[in-house]
Amino acid sequence: MVLFDKKFGRLARWYIYFRRGHSGYLAFLVALANFVVIQYRLLIQYVPSLQIVFQSLTTFIIVFVATYLPLTIVIGWLDYKKLIWPREAAISTEANPYAYKPMPKEKLYWEYYLEVFKILEKLTEEKGLDTANLKEARRKVEEWLKT
Repeated sequence: MVLFDKKFGRLARWYIYFRRGHSGYLAFLVALANFVVIQYRLLIQYVPSLQIVFQSLTTFIIVFVATYLPLTIVIGWLDYKKLIWPREAAISTEANPYAYKPMPKEKLYWEYYLEVFKILEKLTEEKGLDTANLKEARRKVEEWLKT
């Protein structure tokens, strides 16, 4: 690529570092501070009953951070674990042929792994242990290899 040859490599790296630092951190912090100040100005200064509770911007910031931070963490956790992120990851995996479908070389290796699964299932059955997890894993691998 032209951008990453010796002539432009350093500039391209700096540009990528700049973008990452600006959009991921500095612009985020500035936007959050802007949001807090606007909320204070519009909400607290124009609602007289709230002026009694929040007499200064410092008090508002402390209460805001104490409620907003845990709320955003819970929402973010829910998004990653239960809401959109698992579906988005599944769709991305389906759209990426290298991640979704096994390559011919992988099929060869995984055929051997399936034999190992079968041997482990027999050994666990002989020992009287639960084989449900092994059977489920083997079933998933077999389905994946069919794609």
